[in-house]
Amino acid sequence: MRLDERLDQLDRLARGELTLRDLAGLEASELEALAHLGRAAFESGHFDRAARVFAGLERIEPDVPVHVLRRAHAEARDGRASAALDALNRYLDREEHRPKSDLQEALLLRANLLRTADPEAAYHDVQAAQILAEQVRGASR
Repeated sequence: MRLDERLDQLDRLARGELTLRDLAGLEASELEALAHLGRAAFESGHFDRAARVFAGLERIEPDVPVHVLRRAHAEARDGRASAALDALNRYLDREEHRPKSDLQEALLLRANLLRTADPEAAYHDVQAAQILAEQVRGASR
């Protein structure tokens, strides 16, 4: 690839017209393998490695919110509450549709992280998670 084409791609990336996934040319199977690597690292207790994998996936696939949620869990388990809260806030501030069970999970994790520092915010997150649970139960009837 010529230098001017690469520079054009970088400009498009900076403007948000191109994703890292497109720039890197990664295929779906490669991205799934990376996600599997992150899940395996998490399940084997390598939370720092899992957080790094999911942070990378978040940058490569910014349109896949579950990477942000998985990163939040890994950051929390690795003892980095601030990084976990940042990830959770990014996840919860997203506009696109996410499964209610994932939203509930994110709210409960944030409530757990906030329970000492901000009990009122934690309480509100638990209430919101309960409302989501009731909606899921009502929809399944």
